Amino acid sequence: MAQIAYKLKYMGHEIVSRWVTESQRSMQDAALMDMTDVKKADTVIVFADSQYFTDAETVPRKLLSCARMSELGAALAYGKRLIVVGGKQNIFTELAVNLDDTESLFQFLALEIVAA
Repeated sequence: MAQIAYKLKYMGHEIVSRWVTESQRSMQDAALMDMTDVKKADTVIVFADSQYFTDAETVPRKLLSCARMSELGAALAYGKRLIVVGGKQNIFTELAVNLDDTESLFQFLALEIVAA
């Protein structure tokens, strides 16, 4: 995830998700930090499991918290632009820009920069 954040920052995007670079003391601390960051963001990008894990791999426990689904819901509630990368995961992803993979994400954002 840090590599993707670095590339987005290099492209000129501000990364407000502190969990990428900062550790949290507790799940409550992580939740409060994350909701603050979602509220500050212009665009929220949610990544599907398929972008990171194969069927043979074990998903780390901290990713099983449903935080991404909560972020998705908060982004919609706050009126943020929502981009889902790697496949639709629930009915609310129908309200998002859906992209196949991270390379599609970079191309999509690059086209926006050129068009601006």
